[in-house]
Amino acid sequence: METLTQWPTQPVTRTRSVMTTRHIPVRVFLLSDHRLLRDALARTLKNQAEISLVAAQECSPNTIAEIIESSCDVLLVDPVNTSAFDSQVLDQLQDAFSHLKIVMIEMEAKSADIIAAILSDARTLQD
Repeated sequence: METLTQWPTQPVTRTRSVMTTRHIPVRVFLLSDHRLLRDALARTLKNQAEISLVAAQECSPNTIAEIIESSCDVLLVDPVNTSAFDSQVLDQLQDAFSHLKIVMIEMEAKSADIIAAILSDARTLQD
């Protein structure tokens, strides 16, 4: 017996009653104007089976449109980029994606902490 599960903005996955499920990685959009930080985090995230890095880029005039177009699950931003994103822009993103989780990177954060925040169910949006 099969059941269909429909996730918003994701394809339909089939689940068998014997509890075999298809793994769907968390789609992450990494936004950082610090090239070294961005490149290091991108390499780390690409090595995580449960994470799909959809973009790793610096802030640009088209950033909001690119984030929306990416259909990401998590927006990962460094503290410098948060100054470019006022609460109105963050509200726009959350209106476009009701499921969007925004994770702000602390400079002292370890990669394991960042990965845990990406994969957690708790919202980490800060105003």
